[in-house]
Formats: sequence, C-alpha cells, structure tokens
Amino acid sequence: MGWDALCRVPSAGALMALTLNQFTGFETGGNEEAESISGSPDPTEATVVRSGSRALKIDRATNDFWEIKLFDIVSSASNDHILGFGFRSNDVGQAGVGNLICRVRSAGDSRILELEVFPDGKLNLVNAAGSDIGTGTVTLLDDTWHYIEVRFTNLDPGDAEVFVD
Repeated sequence: MGWDALCRVPSAGALMALTLNQFTGFETGGNEEAESISGSPDPTEATVVRSGSRALKIDRATNDFWEIKLFDIVSSASNDHILGFGFRSNDVGQAGVGNLICRVRSAGDSRILELEVFPDGKLNLVNAAGSDIGTGTVTLLDDTWHYIEVRFTNLDPGDAEVFVD
C-alpha cells in the first residue's frame, strides 16, 4: 500500500514535549498501557495479535472505551515526536461520527491532537480546538493490521503528519 501522508499542517497548534511511559507491554496480560473509561476491554487477547502473544481487544458491542497511555506531556519544546502503533478492527465502518484511536493530551488533560477513524475507514486528524485539520485518502480495511505513524513538532503554531502502512 505504501506510505500515505494524511496531512502536513503547519497550523496544528502549540504542542508540548513528552516522555514515553515505560511498560512491560501487553505481553504481561496486564493493563499497564491502558486506562478503562467505561466497559471492560480485554488486555489479554491472544488469538489476534500483530506481534508477540497479546493485544488489547476493545469490544464496541459493550461500549468499551479505553485510552492508551503511551506517554505523558511534560514541558514545552521544539522537537519532533513520532508515535507508531498497529491498529486492526473488524468493524471499521461502524456508524458514528468517528471512533477515536489516538489522543495526545497535556498534563492538564487538555487535548493537543486526536486521531480518529471515520465510518468510511478514512483517518481524520483533529487539533486542540476540536477542528478537523486533515482527512486521509487510504481506507483502513477490516481484519487487516495497519501500521499508523503520527509525527508532530512541538512548536507554535505546530506541525503534524500521519502515515499509514
């Protein structure tokens, strides 16, 4: 499929420095990486994994919603940060405005960037003000692992790119 640049947005807004959280990974079957907001997602999914022996399974039928705690925002800076992860769904086209798959927040719990997938399988990038700032052209397919990479620069007005596969 090649790399698909979702967007390059010079006006994405001010971004902050971050520190990666240190986890043992879903390999432990624990919840170190995720925070339950509602429902009971299963962090010990062992039958469908991208690599290793476990993955986080979120069953939308039970209205599960977890946030993945990959890093903490700690200070202002001017560095590029890259966040990469595997994503797989068996119902990308589920009705709704957009299913959140990635959120970057400041220590004060303020949104900096959000990445969501629309019912048509297209990725959408949302800025701190809640405005759509870019929609992708590649469609995420059901039952397929996709590698998603988000790069953002900690400057005001900021800068962001999203790549798929």
